[in-house]
Amino acid sequence: MEFTLIPDLVPQNRHAVIKVYVSRKWIFRGAMDNGPIHHIDLVLIDKEGNGISAEIPGNLAEEKGSIIEENEIYEISRFTISSARQMFKPVHIDKMIHFTYHTIIKASLDSPSTFPRYVYHLTPLHQIESYIQKNEYFLDVLGVITQVSALKPVRTQTQESSNVIKEIIIKDINDVTMRLTLWAERAKAFKLDDVYNPLEQKPIVTLFVGCLAKNFQGAYLNGGTACRWYFNPGIKEAAPYYQRFGSQKIKLQIPSEQEQQLSVAKETHVEHKTLHELLALDPYAFPKQGYECTVTIIEVPTTNRWWFPSCTKCSRACRPQDGGYYCSYCKSEAYTLRYKLTFMGSDATATAQMFCFDTVARHIVGRPCETVLKQATEAAPIPPDLAQIVSLKFTFRVTASNQTFAQREKQPTVLQINSIVVVHGRQHSLPSGIQNTIDQGPSTPNKEATLKLLEESPSTAMERLSTKVSKDVGKKLTYSTQDEDIIGSQVLDVAQGTNADKGIPTDKGKEIEPHLQSPPKR
Repeated sequence: MEFTLIPDLVPQNRHAVIKVYVSRKWIFRGAMDNGPIHHIDLVLIDKEGNGISAEIPGNLAEEKGSIIEENEIYEISRFTISSARQMFKPVHIDKMIHFTYHTIIKASLDSPSTFPRYVYHLTPLHQIESYIQKNEYFLDVLGVITQVSALKPVRTQTQESSNVIKEIIIKDINDVTMRLTLWAERAKAFKLDDVYNPLEQKPIVTLFVGCLAKNFQGAYLNGGTACRWYFNPGIKEAAPYYQRFGSQKIKLQIPSEQEQQLSVAKETHVEHKTLHELLALDPYAFPKQGYECTVTIIEVPTTNRWWFPSCTKCSRACRPQDGGYYCSYCKSEAYTLRYKLTFMGSDATATAQMFCFDTVARHIVGRPCETVLKQATEAAPIPPDLAQIVSLKFTFRVTASNQTFAQREKQPTVLQINSIVVVHGRQHSLPSGIQNTIDQGPSTPNKEATLKLLEESPSTAMERLSTKVSKDVGKKLTYSTQDEDIIGSQVLDVAQGTNADKGIPTDKGKEIEPHLQSPPKR
């Protein structure tokens, strides 16, 4: 049988048959590691070494995903070809494969050794910082391992229970070092027993693929479910490493099996309360870990701006300056757009205003802020992707917001969401007592509530982000440049593409209070 090579695949050819090696396979479950399967991702390689990404939808995960395994060769037919996704692409190619109900997967008798093992596109370590918040592609890096930590328990913003990480330090041919953090099952799977001899102390050149650039106490690489590694790979880019480090010895402190056996710490019990109970509490009565509450989102107010320009280095809010944005803390003009999302939640006992920063908000909305912001217009300040969160039900872990402690009232007026505990999905009706029903959809805001476009519109922000400024911008959206209006907050993102691509700390600092007004006269 004649097989089609990956570069020759086109959408029009529905009869193509490919023979490929499954280099990588991982499961994406969204915000929760134990949540439902959204899709299964694959990296496939043909006999010529050409790679392509493939996706098995969640509804076919059991039927199709269960019969295809990593590091095996398959003959695959009756699939569809489309343009590659815009974000989190594991391979540098402009198309991808989609499995359907009709897709046929047949195991091949060919030995996996007859196919290339991996496909990669190396990023130099000194350039990693420039890729923070730029998640179009997963990153691949090459380096020599100089340190390996034991497993460490951590808690993330979107997980109810603790997880584990393993930190690895690598350096390149120019002695540039980089920290790489593996998460959960990837952390547990990383072992050097078969490649490192403590007596010989030979350097281990390692190719890491499927990473994301993050920022927490400096730039680092995040290795989630998409991450894989290959020790001492036989690739041409590794030759200079073998030549330089081959005669050197690198002593690694390899954690013992006893050290790897982490005792599971007893989880702190977090009490569940209704909104009525939470709104009656003194803000100082909230424990450090907060309370859990289960709510349905019933409204996204148009009077609150749901995004802000964030410094790519420190994640603080940037201020408008000279046609762009500027971080007074880092003295930097580099920024990205992030969520500061406010909505109304109800559980039938009460309705409360709630807000969350980018890390949690992206899991609620399901899309990055920049993507959603492109849909915003003067007529529709709340884009469709943001409006669709109405009727979604979650169990959150919440605390009283920072502004509550500065007000006269002794009860919280706004609840801050620190993490997602359970995703309950879309509800067929809103909590009792709420007039709107899901069938009616989100109500159209009245004229008084409509967000007016002044000097800083979402489209203008996107133009600035793309370094292209339109000369015929009319009305735009702005906000006050007074010091008290925007207070920086430290944020560390969770990558969308993998459930384990996360940051450790929660959003800190005061909230960003948007003020819509005309720009100061010059």
